[in-house]
Amino acid sequence: MKKIITLLALAAPIIFSILVYRQLPDILVTHWGINGTANGYSQKLVGVSLLPIISIVVFLIAQIIPKVDPNKVNIAKFKNTYDSFIAAILLFMAYVHVLMLSWNLGYSFDIVQLLTPALSILFLVISNVLTKVRQNWFIGIRTPWTLSSEIVWNKTHALGAKLFKVVAIITLIEVIFPKLSFYFLMIPIISVAIYTVGYSYFLYSKLKK
Repeated sequence: MKKIITLLALAAPIIFSILVYRQLPDILVTHWGINGTANGYSQKLVGVSLLPIISIVVFLIAQIIPKVDPNKVNIAKFKNTYDSFIAAILLFMAYVHVLMLSWNLGYSFDIVQLLTPALSILFLVISNVLTKVRQNWFIGIRTPWTLSSEIVWNKTHALGAKLFKVVAIITLIEVIFPKLSFYFLMIPIISVAIYTVGYSYFLYSKLKK
């Protein structure tokens, strides 16, 4: 099932792009500010190709990581979760691509409000990944201290999983207040990133005393 979902996530944006290509304007809006205002543009061919190409590259890299990671044995231990995570990322990118093309086809909507629930779900997926991820060099909260101690890795990821659930809830509130998206999205993510890095250092320092 994961393989089918992954293939659909890769194929659907390409098929949709082909179907609507002639109806699209020559210049596409391809970027929006955090308040939902269009602020970036691309030639049509670039606009319809970029995200599908990035998705394919992400998929290919995801196939290589379990083979080249020095801790590949650990990745094998959470392979189902790893595959689900990659599928979720590709589905999110496909969703963004369809929203982008729909906007350029003339449909009127607040893109921030439509992206927010998908982001919230993605953060919940990340939370689940953090509860199961084992020590490795590519996936997870990788700091010098988590990579140096399995205890620090496990405790930091347990905390990170809880914090990402909070971020998912806070992000969902953005649907009600789209103009405050910076406060409900960027600040929580940055805060979690800084806090988990600091926490891993604190734990490592404590263990070494």
